[in-house]
Amino acid sequence: MSDEETKPFLKSRMYESRYPSRGDIVMGKVKKIEGREAVVWLVEYKKSCKVVLSATVPPVRVLAEKRMEAFRVADVNVEERQIILDETPLSKAEMWAFEKLFNEAKFVHSVLFSVADDLHMNLKDAYKLCDWPSYEELKTLHRDENFLACKNVSFRKLLLDRIGLMKYNSWRVNDPSRLQTSSLKQIRDICYAIALARQAEAFFKKRGDLGKEEHLSIQHILNKGVDYGLVSRDYTLLELGTLVKILQRDGFILDTDCPLTYSLAGTPSASDNSCSTKDPIRVFEAPQIKVMTAGEEVPEEWMVEEMLAELDGGPLTFSLPMFPSYKTKSKKLDDIYKPTEDEFAAYKLAKDKGKPCKLDFHTMLLTGDGIDRYGDQYLECQDCLGDIDIGDRGYVRFAVKPNTVTEFVSFKNVCNHDDD
Repeated sequence: MSDEETKPFLKSRMYESRYPSRGDIVMGKVKKIEGREAVVWLVEYKKSCKVVLSATVPPVRVLAEKRMEAFRVADVNVEERQIILDETPLSKAEMWAFEKLFNEAKFVHSVLFSVADDLHMNLKDAYKLCDWPSYEELKTLHRDENFLACKNVSFRKLLLDRIGLMKYNSWRVNDPSRLQTSSLKQIRDICYAIALARQAEAFFKKRGDLGKEEHLSIQHILNKGVDYGLVSRDYTLLELGTLVKILQRDGFILDTDCPLTYSLAGTPSASDNSCSTKDPIRVFEAPQIKVMTAGEEVPEEWMVEEMLAELDGGPLTFSLPMFPSYKTKSKKLDDIYKPTEDEFAAYKLAKDKGKPCKLDFHTMLLTGDGIDRYGDQYLECQDCLGDIDIGDRGYVRFAVKPNTVTEFVSFKNVCNHDDD
């Protein structure tokens, strides 16, 4: 739920400081771009500010309305209540560090928001009663003597209960460098190639084979699917398991050696340089990769448990059906996609009878899981539909129950590398 859409008493900045300091990195949502000036809403501070855009060609930074992204504070004038942001892009290292801190602060905000909402109290007062806690401090409030002495018994009890209930385990907090800094907006339906490339990137980065600022080729994966007749003219993948076996045999290559073009021509011949920028091309030898299918390699009732155990090692590729009701979801950051009872009953009945599923399937990168204020467990996924008005900056949530996950991809380390 966006703070700009909530009741006034549920609006609050995320930190005790009323204003950021010069040089701070902040999260801003671009509200309007007019000429060489952009109006930006500071998500953490609940204040509007501006970015003065240079007239250079190409531009220093391309902004898009409604997109949330990080900025560095160029100047702050508290007396005039004015904040100016720097348009210069952040380094990858700065982005990763900020992503961790911002997502931690956002989780603290969601916990306190839920308590303030249930008790019909001012959110800012809720922050004050627990002394503006950080992510780590929130987890240890049950041992904080000052908080335990809080005279607002109903607030104290509900907050401790909510801290025990709500969970958020994500690579966006654990190690953002394993993930792309933003969600790719696909032009064609190649969600399977995007997810597999992202999973392989995270795996090879963990082993130290791939630099943190290097990326694997999505086009290479698409080419392999085309070469072996696995991709139709509408880009639909016919068989994930076969594609995974091919990638294990042939490996992955860098995006710089085979940039994404969405071509369905397949792998270029040796004389064609359209998918190669240097020779020889560096190949990342794939580990043991296997598709785990519900009801085959893994019993359906254990599917999510097995997948989440794999998630401890890194983000992973998985697929599930897209039910008709998903199209009517509001796509807010805290919405959880879940089939209606009738939809799931019809889906399960057809599956039990061995009938082909008429639903479209979507493949995404699983990045985390959590439990919301209502006790509903969810899967957090990096989608490939862009980062503007799609969930939480391109990350969406799907319900764990009922289980609709049909398959996931498991990477096992079989080389002489430490997998710890």
